Amino acid sequence: MIKRIKTSIYSRNANLTKRFLSGKGFVFMLHRILPNKERSKYSWNKGLAISPEKLEEWISFFKAQKMDVISLDEALVRCENNDPRKFVVITLDDGYKDNLTIG
Repeated sequence: MIKRIKTSIYSRNANLTKRFLSGKGFVFMLHRILPNKERSKYSWNKGLAISPEKLEEWISFFKAQKMDVISLDEALVRCENNDPRKFVVITLDDGYKDNLTIG
Protein backbone atom coordinates (compact mmCIF):
# COMPACT_ATOMS: atom_id res chain seq x y z
CA MET A 1 0.00 0.00 0.00
CA ILE A 2 2.82 2.43 0.81
CA LYS A 3 4.28 1.91 -2.66
CA ARG A 4 0.88 2.69 -4.22
CA ILE A 5 0.54 5.88 -2.19
CA LYS A 6 4.07 7.01 -3.04
CA THR A 7 3.41 6.36 -6.73
CA SER A 8 0.19 8.36 -6.54
CA ILE A 9 1.87 11.26 -4.80
CA TYR A 10 4.91 11.40 -7.03
CA SER A 11 3.05 10.89 -10.31
CA ARG A 12 0.45 13.57 -9.58
CA ASN A 13 2.71 16.11 -8.01
CA ALA A 14 6.25 15.36 -9.17
CA ASN A 15 7.07 19.03 -9.56
CA LEU A 16 5.65 19.82 -6.13
CA THR A 17 7.30 17.01 -4.22
CA LYS A 18 10.70 18.33 -5.25
CA ARG A 19 10.02 21.63 -3.54
CA PHE A 20 11.15 21.17 0.03
CA LEU A 21 10.69 23.87 2.59
CA SER A 22 14.12 24.12 4.18
CA GLY A 23 14.45 20.37 3.68
CA LYS A 24 11.84 19.78 6.36
CA GLY A 25 8.60 19.33 4.51
CA PHE A 26 6.39 19.40 1.47
CA VAL A 27 3.56 21.60 0.26
CA PHE A 28 0.96 19.92 -1.95
CA MET A 29 -1.30 22.17 -4.00
CA LEU A 30 -4.71 20.74 -4.81
CA HIS A 31 -7.77 22.43 -6.25
CA ARG A 32 -10.66 20.10 -5.57
CA ILE A 33 -11.81 17.20 -3.43
CA LEU A 34 -14.18 15.12 -5.51
CA PRO A 35 -15.47 11.55 -5.46
CA ASN A 36 -13.98 9.53 -8.32
CA LYS A 37 -17.29 9.53 -10.24
CA GLU A 38 -17.29 13.35 -10.17
CA ARG A 39 -13.62 13.71 -11.12
CA SER A 40 -14.27 12.35 -14.61
CA LYS A 41 -16.49 15.38 -15.31
CA TYR A 42 -13.49 17.64 -14.77
CA SER A 43 -10.80 15.73 -16.67
CA TRP A 44 -9.06 18.96 -17.72
CA ASN A 45 -8.19 19.58 -14.07
CA LYS A 46 -8.04 15.95 -12.92
CA GLY A 47 -4.41 16.10 -11.78
CA LEU A 48 -5.20 18.79 -9.23
CA ALA A 49 -8.22 17.02 -7.72
CA ILE A 50 -8.24 14.22 -5.19
CA SER A 51 -10.92 11.88 -3.91
CA PRO A 52 -11.78 11.97 -0.21
CA GLU A 53 -10.53 8.39 0.12
CA LYS A 54 -7.20 9.18 -1.53
CA LEU A 55 -6.75 12.23 0.69
CA GLU A 56 -7.30 10.05 3.76
CA GLU A 57 -4.70 7.59 2.40
CA TRP A 58 -2.21 10.42 1.92
CA ILE A 59 -2.73 11.73 5.45
CA SER A 60 -2.39 8.24 6.95
CA PHE A 61 0.79 7.69 4.94
CA PHE A 62 2.33 10.97 6.08
CA LYS A 63 1.50 10.24 9.71
CA ALA A 64 3.02 6.75 9.40
CA GLN A 65 6.19 8.44 8.14
CA LYS A 66 6.21 10.57 11.32
CA MET A 67 5.32 13.72 9.37
CA ASP A 68 2.92 16.26 10.83
CA VAL A 69 0.08 17.49 8.60
CA ILE A 70 -0.04 21.20 9.42
CA SER A 71 -1.24 24.56 8.13
CA LEU A 72 0.84 26.78 5.88
CA ASP A 73 1.11 29.33 8.69
CA GLU A 74 2.51 26.68 11.02
CA ALA A 75 5.00 25.57 8.33
CA LEU A 76 6.34 29.11 8.08
CA VAL A 77 6.71 29.34 11.86
CA ARG A 78 8.55 26.02 11.94
CA CYS A 79 10.93 27.12 9.17
CA GLU A 80 11.62 30.44 10.88
CA ASN A 81 12.33 28.65 14.18
CA ASN A 82 14.42 25.87 12.61
CA ASP A 83 12.02 23.29 14.03
CA PRO A 84 13.44 19.87 13.04
CA ARG A 85 10.09 18.06 12.86
CA LYS A 86 9.07 16.91 9.35
CA PHE A 87 5.80 18.23 7.99
CA VAL A 88 3.33 18.25 5.12
CA VAL A 89 1.01 21.08 4.11
CA ILE A 90 -1.96 20.36 1.84
CA THR A 91 -3.48 23.46 0.27
CA LEU A 92 -6.89 23.57 -1.37
CA ASP A 93 -6.92 26.48 -3.76
CA ASP A 94 -9.64 28.28 -5.72
CA GLY A 95 -12.45 28.12 -3.15
CA TYR A 96 -14.54 25.40 -4.79
CA LYS A 97 -17.61 24.47 -2.74
CA ASP A 98 -16.43 20.85 -2.48
CA ASN A 99 -13.39 21.99 -0.49
CA LEU A 100 -15.82 23.03 2.25
CA THR A 101 -18.50 20.36 1.90
CA ILE A 102 -16.32 17.30 1.19
CA GLY A 103 -12.92 18.42 2.47
